[in-house]
Amino acid sequence: MADFWIEEEVAGTFASASSLIWDPTEHLLFLAEDEQGIAQVFRIDPGSGKSEKLTNDTISKIALSFDQANDQLLISLVKAGKKTVIRHDESILNAEPLIPRQLQHEQAHVNAKGNMAAFIGKEENERHWNLYTYDFVYNNLNKLGSTNADHAYPMWSPNADLLSFESRQPDESFTKLRVIHWYGKIHLEIADNDYHIKQASWSPNNQWLAYVMENYGSSKLVICRKNGTDKTIIYESSRKISYPVWSASGSSIAFMLSDDNGQTKIYQLFQH
Repeated sequence: MADFWIEEEVAGTFASASSLIWDPTEHLLFLAEDEQGIAQVFRIDPGSGKSEKLTNDTISKIALSFDQANDQLLISLVKAGKKTVIRHDESILNAEPLIPRQLQHEQAHVNAKGNMAAFIGKEENERHWNLYTYDFVYNNLNKLGSTNADHAYPMWSPNADLLSFESRQPDESFTKLRVIHWYGKIHLEIADNDYHIKQASWSPNNQWLAYVMENYGSSKLVICRKNGTDKTIIYESSRKISYPVWSASGSSIAFMLSDDNGQTKIYQLFQH
């Protein structure tokens, strides 16, 4: 993998921005607070830096993903005090949950085949947020994560054979990255004694992972092969790096960079 260099910032400053993703038109989507402090969905053209607000409501939104098989934006939000995921082509107020089960769910990511979603969920009597998959064809719900750990940020590989996610046991000081096969068998674990390993993103050729190493006052953006080898730090900052996402061409990675006040800018790294 070639070296990277940092371009000028893609966009100016946004308040409490999060959940950066690409859409199929090579625009970036993300959440940021509006003037009333409500998280709204924004879209930005990386070429021009022009942004537009796609939602304008009072619903608390917490995460985005894109179901490319069905060409639909998925929004994790809070309705009536419960976390749920909806498809953006429906009215937010009246939309049915993506997962037809009686459990809270968020951070859903649908695989490239469109037949299965991975998500973070919690039933009424559970303490931890667990990793689940749901098969839309067979209406089958499967819990994959340990019930004693908290999980986050599930992400399918482009060919849907592997699933990455964050995991942290109660007795562990730092979050680690785990990669499993779609049926649950462990493929890879990346952990560090001094850093949280977070927010992995897959390269479009299915061969590389980008992820964040984070500790107080230090953030690193790292890439490695999907077997964990050839780890390379491609960007470091005293500010918080978050939500790295590969472009569809695989030639760049966009990410967010935030200061201590939650003011966030979007940058893009290019191969050369």
